[in-house]
Amino acid sequence: MTDHLPIFMNINIGPLQDLHQINKVANRYLYNDENFKKFQNYIRNESWSALTSNHINLITPDEAYNTFINKFRTNFDKSFISTPKIGTPRALKKCQPWLSFSIIKACRKKSRLLKIYKKLKR
Repeated sequence: MTDHLPIFMNINIGPLQDLHQINKVANRYLYNDENFKKFQNYIRNESWSALTSNHINLITPDEAYNTFINKFRTNFDKSFISTPKIGTPRALKKCQPWLSFSIIKACRKKSRLLKIYKKLKR
């Protein structure tokens, strides 16, 4: 263990990115029974009137597929997407690419040891 924290500089020479894109945390899907029930309810309550046999005859197969997949994907994402909390290692890794999960663990361990040391020293 050391008290020297890494210093890192990332110079991106490519086109400028939107600041919201840089700090955006990647979503992940959380599959559990509660979310499956939520998904079933969303699908059951969705209005599928745009895909009835009368309406399907008036649109192209591509339009029918796009209508279906958009409704399905919207309900799927509402049910299963879980955004990591800002303080989690996954979120920190996305915001600060130089911090690997191992370095985050080491920083936490060092902080815990310092806290114990300060408690016992007094």
